[in-house]
Amino acid sequence: MFDAFGVINVGETLIEGAGRRLDELRALGCKVRVLTNATSYDRAGTLAKVERLGISIESAEVITSRDAALAALKPGVWDGIAAARRQDE
Repeated sequence: MFDAFGVINVGETLIEGAGRRLDELRALGCKVRVLTNATSYDRAGTLAKVERLGISIESAEVITSRDAALAALKPGVWDGIAAARRQDE
């Protein structure tokens, strides 16, 4: 398991050797997982970003915080909390 930020990339910059290491581990038969808590990206966005940085990755190898939260939620009705009106009104 690898955390994306700081291990695979920092922002839009690939960490040197990260892609090569993932490929080496796969060649040895290891399962690779990349974890991210970047809530601004869903799985498709994370895949696109990592691939844009030059790393080959499968959808099943990516685990996002969004995926984890959705998996933990129980079915049902979810309420929301909001102000009755905006402060500038």
